[in-house]
Amino acid sequence: LYDLIEKQIEPVEFLYKTWLFRDEITQSTMNSIVNKAEYQTYENNYTFDLDCKKLYIIQKGTIKRYICEEYIDTLIVGDFFNSSMAIFNDPTAFTLSTGSDCEVMIIDAEILKNIPIIRWKLFEYNKKNKNIIQHSNSAKNSIFLWKEEYSVNVQMIDSQHRKILFLINNINNAIVTKNYNNLKINILSLREFSKYHFNYEIDLLDRYGYNITHHKNSHDNLLIKLEEYYQKLYNDDIPDTSNFVEFLSQWIKTHILKEDKQYSSFLNDKNIF
Repeated sequence: LYDLIEKQIEPVEFLYKTWLFRDEITQSTMNSIVNKAEYQTYENNYTFDLDCKKLYIIQKGTIKRYICEEYIDTLIVGDFFNSSMAIFNDPTAFTLSTGSDCEVMIIDAEILKNIPIIRWKLFEYNKKNKNIIQHSNSAKNSIFLWKEEYSVNVQMIDSQHRKILFLINNINNAIVTKNYNNLKINILSLREFSKYHFNYEIDLLDRYGYNITHHKNSHDNLLIKLEEYYQKLYNDDIPDTSNFVEFLSQWIKTHILKEDKQYSSFLNDKNIF
């Protein structure tokens, strides 16, 4: 028992000194976090492939964040990463590379989801990161991020379109940097969220008497094409990325800007905004 307590003291004290854990979290909760934590070391210039439900906290060294080739900032001891994926199932838009030899503590996100102050902090941190992405150099001329002309004047659908565009922009950035791990993760997230969005959209249109036949066929075709690209990546067969970027571009130009816009006034006339 003494050895167990001694083993827990140092990592618990470390966590209490970080921004994420310094607020009131019970000792028993901290002990539970530490008991289930894993530890990993990474050499300098290591590029991370992050696709798990884990939060990484830096205990030693530095990690640089990039969007495409643009340097964003450097994470230091006490900083964390992979929170967007671990907690909110939003794949990262950042490429992460060690700036020195690093040691990290790896925490199971399921524990953190049940701590309100941690969820709130990570939610705010995730919003801050999205703002960084939207104001990065790669975003300035991107057609894959939200613009007001993309609005269909229905709040919930616009919100869902924002997320779809955010994921598409992540995909484009991953293609530019040849980060195929990020590419896989973001395509998978786009596929799953698109299924949810399309079902929501069709249910809403059908409920108010809109002719959904063409729209549903359009959705099915988008999902088929997306699945084809994902399966190629999953089998390590890199598809023609130029064709894929064109497919994503047409998703916006043809589907959102034309086909989705067609139901805008119809729903607005039904007092759906």
